[in-house]
Formats: sequence, C-alpha cells, structure tokens
Amino acid sequence: MKKIHTITIIASLMAVAAQAADVLYQSDFTGTTVASAGLESSGASGGIWDIDTANDRLNANLPGGGDRATVRNIGGFQSDDGITLDITFNQTMSSNDFTIGLFDVSTGGWNYANDFMQDGTANQPYSIALSTDGPREDANSNVDVLSFYNGNTVSKLSSAQGNITMGADTRLILTITGTGYSYSLDGGLTTSSGLMAFDMSKSYGFAAYGSTVGSALNGSYISNITITAVPEPGTYALLGGLLALGYVMVRRRR
Repeated sequence: MKKIHTITIIASLMAVAAQAADVLYQSDFTGTTVASAGLESSGASGGIWDIDTANDRLNANLPGGGDRATVRNIGGFQSDDGITLDITFNQTMSSNDFTIGLFDVSTGGWNYANDFMQDGTANQPYSIALSTDGPREDANSNVDVLSFYNGNTVSKLSSAQGNITMGADTRLILTITGTGYSYSLDGGLTTSSGLMAFDMSKSYGFAAYGSTVGSALNGSYISNITITAVPEPGTYALLGGLLALGYVMVRRRR
C-alpha cells in the first residue's frame, strides 16, 4: 500500500509540472487541411504549403525552380514571460532556402512570396527564425543561422548549432523572453540572457518559408508544431516547493 501512495504522489507532481507550460497551439496534421490546422499559406510561381494526408505532414509543395511560399498561424499568442516554438522538420536538399521561426502577427501586408527573415524589407514582420543552408542565407555565406528582424534590420544572433542534416528529421526548439533567447537543434543548446530583449507585449505565431533555386523542394515537410507559454517565475517556485514536499513524504513513507 505504501508503494501505491508513493507512486500517486510522484504522479501528481509530474501532472503539475506538465501543466506548468501552457500549450498555446499544437498540430500533428492528422487528417487536417491547412485552414483547419489554424494556418494559412500563400506564395508565388506555383508554390504553396499543403497537408500531405497520407503521411500527416505539412508539405512544402514547390514543384519547380523559383517556386516559393510561406505558411503561418492565422492568429497569434501572447505570453509576458516568453514563448517557445517546438517543431520537427525535414529539408530534402541544400539547393533550397528554408526559414522557420516566430513572427509578430500584427504586422500587416507582408509579402508571402518573400523570405520573411532573409529578405528583410519594408512590411516584413518583426521576427526571429532559423534560416537553413541555402545559397541566399546569412548574406550568402551559406550557413544555418538564427537571425532577428526588428522591422528595419536583420541581425545574425547565432550559428553555433551548425548546419542541419539534409533529408533527416530535425527538431528545433526556439524560446524568446523579455531578456534573451535560446535555441536548440536536436539537443544542442545556445542561449543568450541579458543581451537582448524581445517585445513580449506582441502576439507571436509560427511561420515557415520555403523556396527553390533551380530544383524542386517537394518532399520537404514539417511533421509537428507546438507553441507553449514559458511558465512564469512563480510557477517554478511552486514546483520546487511541491517537489521538496514530495521528497519528504516519500522519505517518511519509507
């Protein structure tokens, strides 16, 4: 009986921890259309993002050279303490451009046919994104880089995580707060605190851009997206107290 009580205590604490980060948006594209997934897509030269219903994936449908398109959340999400984007994607070849990140949804009139990060021009959105290996990325130096666009200038933040592996699933976790950012590719981690402040009064959504340069990008895809609110500091304190309480109770029962 004591073991059952101990397991119950631990399970309850894990449930509290799981609820600490509120899920703001989530999709694994099971049996959905782009619109029913809370997304919209538009592009140029035949480019579009659509749902691969056979494999439950968001597909970059760019059948020819020069095709390009952006997909994004229809609405945005706001959290004073921070926003985290957790996304798994697969880019099939390095002759293409791929940009994935978070943007301010209040920006109106931006051109879906342009890379919202690397083609940082008037009417493009306030955003932070990872641009993957392609001929136009990072001022033509051809490396994967995390960048920020403040509405006027694109700034390189980090290329510390290196280049992704083409044709392989890659997990990107990107977090922004009022005091810094962090990003991870498949378990690596780069953080910056106190050097940069994001405007957390804005509403953020997910966006992804893909384009072809002489060859098709068909087959590249996103398999799941989760956007969560960063837990407020008081939540961490509560979790610490609960975990300490659980430890004491377990020790006493032993």
